[in-house]
Amino acid sequence: MQSKTSVNFNESVREVEIAITALSAIHWLPPNLLPLTSIRRGEERYVATRQIKHASSELSKAVESVSSLENQLQTLRTLLRAKLANLTQRLSPASSLPFEVLGTIFGILFEDFPPFEPQASVTDSWRFAIQLSHVCQLWRSVALATKKLWKSIAVKSPQSARLVPLFAKRSAPLRLSVAFVSQSNEVWTETPTTAPAAFLDESLIKDVVFEAPSSHLVFGDATQPRDSEAEPLNSLSLEYDVDIDELQRFSSARIMRFEAVSLDKEESSQLTMPRLEEMVLQRVLINEIPQLLSCLRAPRLARLQIVQGIGCSHHDGNLVENRAWFPALRSLSIINTDHNDWSRFRNLTDSLGRKIVSRIAHLDLTTYHWGAFEAEVRPMLRSLLSAFTTLESLSLGVHPWWFLETVRIMELKPGNFAQIIRRLRTLQLELVSDTFKKHRRPNATNRSKFAARTFQVLKNLIDPLVDDEMSSMTDDSTAVVEHTETRLERLILTKDLVGEHEGWYRSHVQEFVVLEKERILPH
Repeated sequence: MQSKTSVNFNESVREVEIAITALSAIHWLPPNLLPLTSIRRGEERYVATRQIKHASSELSKAVESVSSLENQLQTLRTLLRAKLANLTQRLSPASSLPFEVLGTIFGILFEDFPPFEPQASVTDSWRFAIQLSHVCQLWRSVALATKKLWKSIAVKSPQSARLVPLFAKRSAPLRLSVAFVSQSNEVWTETPTTAPAAFLDESLIKDVVFEAPSSHLVFGDATQPRDSEAEPLNSLSLEYDVDIDELQRFSSARIMRFEAVSLDKEESSQLTMPRLEEMVLQRVLINEIPQLLSCLRAPRLARLQIVQGIGCSHHDGNLVENRAWFPALRSLSIINTDHNDWSRFRNLTDSLGRKIVSRIAHLDLTTYHWGAFEAEVRPMLRSLLSAFTTLESLSLGVHPWWFLETVRIMELKPGNFAQIIRRLRTLQLELVSDTFKKHRRPNATNRSKFAARTFQVLKNLIDPLVDDEMSSMTDDSTAVVEHTETRLERLILTKDLVGEHEGWYRSHVQEFVVLEKERILPH
């Protein structure tokens, strides 16, 4: 009975709910706005929301895991590619070369880059060593062990000068060659704290080239005494106008070769260079040589070259008082790159001193222009050459315009000059031209004349026949033997002077050299 009552009660409640629902606002909504019959209750929605959040979190973790796997895969690919490249290099022929062979190859390649050429691309050739040392570990080891790669450097700024001690260290025990290169004719104006001198050990330097002056480029500590017994400085080249007093900045006692442009001196200047063996003076007037050399004390000076040094007023000075300081002078070279008149150059022997000239064994005269040849230059050259009583080697370089007149000087005639020509061991005849006239080469007709005239003169010189003066002498076999033994041994000719006589020259001279091209001298 009780259960029946309970059922009736529940039915009544259900009816009430139906009635309330029927009276609610939802009942009056349009059909399209009625809620879905599958809407979960609040408890179900709460559970669903938590499940959705958990699934979203798991999804994010999965995405991150995939991204991490992709990064790891990319890293593995990079490592595999690097290992593949490394294996490829190891399998290459260069990698299989022995350590010493690879170093030899580096050295040969480096020799193709002269360190001190004026072109900017060449003066950067010292970077070749640094680039090689950054290729791989093997090449770095080889580059560091190849000392010749580090033996020269071109310094363009105080900042790049900081590399000098590095190169000095890596080139040891070889000594360093340093070129201080001027950029657009700029003068170095660095302070002493940034100057290359602050980083250079004088004993480590072998060759030095300065393209611009600087008041701070001094080797070593200027306040300390210079060690004259240190390793000699092979060469010092100053490519700007220099005063002799400026050489005091360097350890002049160490210099073996000195080259300067437009060397000047004060009245009281004095300089001792006990190790100097070779000196090159550019743009120096010939009549100023006695004044310049009078301030030098160079007992070992053996080679003197004067470039662009002709064309001056007459000067009566000589070096007779100073000749004892040049007892070793044996080679003299005068290269006239100007078109000045040689006729102003009256007497070289008086300018240098006859006792100095009489010891010269090697003479080189090169010019573009002989000036008043017939009137003055020919007798001047005859007188000049006749003073070289110990001459063994003669080199004449002339422009093609003056060649025929030049070879006439060599015609064998009685006199001291003929005897000097016959005593020569080496003779060089060379056609020269400047950078502006190098295209004006001799035509076929002139080349034929040059070759024929050269052969006519040299045949009389080389062929062991006795000239007219010797024919008048007694028939002494000793004289003939002496003449034969002292005849020309080495002959050097420009190709245009050889013609069809090359076979004859080679059969009559111990050593015959043909120069394929004319010598091009700077204007």
